[in-house]
Amino acid sequence: MSRVTAAYPDPDAALRAVGALTAAGFEAGAVHVMSATPLEGHDFGTDPHPNRVTRYTRMGGLIGLAGGILVPWLTAHDLPVLTGGMDLAPPWTLGVIAYETTLLGAILATVLGLFREAPLGRLSPHKMPPEVHDGAIVVAVDCADAETEARAQAALAADEPAP
Repeated sequence: MSRVTAAYPDPDAALRAVGALTAAGFEAGAVHVMSATPLEGHDFGTDPHPNRVTRYTRMGGLIGLAGGILVPWLTAHDLPVLTGGMDLAPPWTLGVIAYETTLLGAILATVLGLFREAPLGRLSPHKMPPEVHDGAIVVAVDCADAETEARAQAALAADEPAP
């Protein structure tokens, strides 16, 4: 698999290039837009994958909730304690512990999710083209074969790349 890239001086030119690639039949997952600065207000439509960090947060919260209810309840019922008719694990006590462990599980899972989803924990960092560091916006497309590569080069040649 090869990658065809072109550098553009402003977001509008890069947006036209992404439109040309989309019109040439490339899927949104194959087109990548790279910039040294955030491109606020421009929807390139090139990220088909939603952010999955919220899934980590929800699952961590549910695991924390289950642990916060089960551990005190099992501990209270495992020991032979005479309570004089009172509950072994009162709901208010379980509620406070469950609340705290839910938050702990959600926070820890969010941090784990950020390291897994963001390129922070990767040993081999993603190599940016040198034009990105010079302030240009790079549009790249992944090509499977020579015919797709020629189609991508023709679509990217429609706009004037940055010098």
